[in-house]
Amino acid sequence: MLADPRGARALRVGILGLGFGLTHHLPVWRGTAGCDVVAVCSSRPGGGQEAASTHAVPEGYDDWRLMLDRADLDLVVIATKPQDHLAPAIAAMEKGLHVVCEKPLSPAPADAWRLVKVAESAAGVSAVNFEFRLSEGRLALKRALESGVVGTIRSVAWSVRHPSVGRLAGFPHSWLWEREGGGLLLALGSHYLDTVNWLAGPFASGGSGTTWSVVDAHGGVRTDADDAFEVSVGLEAGGVAGIAFTPTHGFFESSLCVVGSSGTLLLDDRAGVLRLHDGRAERVLHAPGPDAGPADIDDLIPRLARFAELFVRSVDGERSRDLATFREAAAVQDVLARAAYRPLEPATVWPATAPSHPERMEDI
Repeated sequence: MLADPRGARALRVGILGLGFGLTHHLPVWRGTAGCDVVAVCSSRPGGGQEAASTHAVPEGYDDWRLMLDRADLDLVVIATKPQDHLAPAIAAMEKGLHVVCEKPLSPAPADAWRLVKVAESAAGVSAVNFEFRLSEGRLALKRALESGVVGTIRSVAWSVRHPSVGRLAGFPHSWLWEREGGGLLLALGSHYLDTVNWLAGPFASGGSGTTWSVVDAHGGVRTDADDAFEVSVGLEAGGVAGIAFTPTHGFFESSLCVVGSSGTLLLDDRAGVLRLHDGRAERVLHAPGPDAGPADIDDLIPRLARFAELFVRSVDGERSRDLATFREAAAVQDVLARAAYRPLEPATVWPATAPSHPERMEDI
């Protein structure tokens, strides 16, 4: 635990879900000033106690109900499967605890809006971990839009080509690759939609999309979840946003373009470079420094650390507009739910080139 600059008792953090929860949330919250990770909880018998012992956490549980009843907590981080978010999130909020929930909030829009209702009447602070917002390049884009440099937003287009075909083929079959798990539309598309909502929203009602599988088997097992998608949605202030994502062989491109009435902003996510063109000349508004680390698309831990710092400030009364609310997450889920899966035939089993830890989303 780092020293708490607030001079108050450190936030006592419990982490539910020990996949992404252990690899990312544990080190980030443990390294955030004003926080102390005091409990972890697994759904696997013995898993919580094993993780607590291995990672020097005081308490380990295998039942989130016991963790909420017995551990002295201020904040619960929920990093379970999306379909398992509802009950522990409601229980934690009804106890007056602060809640951080992984995305998507819930695969079912009705459940997501139920969580919104509870969150907005609860005493604690709540947020959804849409940390994609918090890369340096996207933060620079947000600030540029807030300054009015492009005028009225008319169009947002985000095109992503991700070099993951071989790695996707090597992934073992798991809940992520079943329809309930949602595939990459829920795992990554929720991030992209949320970022667009944050940049240019709120969304108008409606939205549509199509999903499909470029790689339709993982570890030789057929999947009925997507790894490619296109979604579009209207903006409440006018204009339209569209996102297209597909896995590729061996190259990466991510281009986010915002067209306004008086200028265009273009963010190269790979390089982290933001450019503005006003119809006469182009200038660079943001570029990584000479000592910059990995490209924006890969800086998951720094993004999550920024999220944790903003959350602690919000608990102290400095609510940040850069944190995703439950209401914003539910609006994203409404759009995701309208995307229709289109199976492609015939099936192709791709040669597998599995990453060393294929269960982790950042290895996709």
